[in-house]
Amino acid sequence: MADLGQTSPFDITKLTYVGAEYQRKLLEFSQENAKAALDFAMSLASCRSPNELVSLTHGYTRQQMEAVQRQTRELMELATQSASSTDASSAGNSGRPA
Repeated sequence: MADLGQTSPFDITKLTYVGAEYQRKLLEFSQENAKAALDFAMSLASCRSPNELVSLTHGYTRQQMEAVQRQTRELMELATQSASSTDASSAGNSGRPA
């Protein structure tokens, strides 16, 4: 049974901030990806030859792969911040009796 008087080992303020920042980043990336897809669709609409189609598709695919790598790196950094804040808080409270 949990001791209700015991202090939580997590820094809830830090976790809340990181969680909100993570959500903000997800929304930002969704908007960025939607804009890139719409721009690509507009480019395809004005495409005049098969060579241009291949070139546009190649450029879009390369651009999106780079974006996914960058976005994943940014989200991993936020997740790492969250994990390190809970680890640090847990380590600081590890000497307390249960």
